[in-house]
Amino acid sequence: MKKKISIISGVTIFIMVLTANIQYALEGYGLGENGLHAEVLAQTSSGGGGSGDYTCSSGGVGSSNCSTSASGGGGGISGGTSCSVTCISGYYACCNNYYNRCQCRQVGSGSGSST
Repeated sequence: MKKKISIISGVTIFIMVLTANIQYALEGYGLGENGLHAEVLAQTSSGGGGSGDYTCSSGGVGSSNCSTSASGGGGGISGGTSCSVTCISGYYACCNNYYNRCQCRQVGSGSGSST
């Protein structure tokens, strides 16, 4: 009898955790609002490889610095993250709000060092 209760308890906990993860994926990752196709297209872009494959929400060619911040709250989690970057001559600052990434990109090139 105790073994049966343990198995039922384990299955119940597993289902609860799985449900919470699915809920977080739909709310925290934005899949419920934006649909999966946008994320899949971003990952399968043929525009090269590496961390520089995103557009600049702030900064851009001619900018030596930029910053961005993303507030938390998805799935009931509070808090947030931020980044900022200051670039040397020959590089421009590029920050993206969606991915919360900041990096210096070499002028005339699509990627650079990320921070």
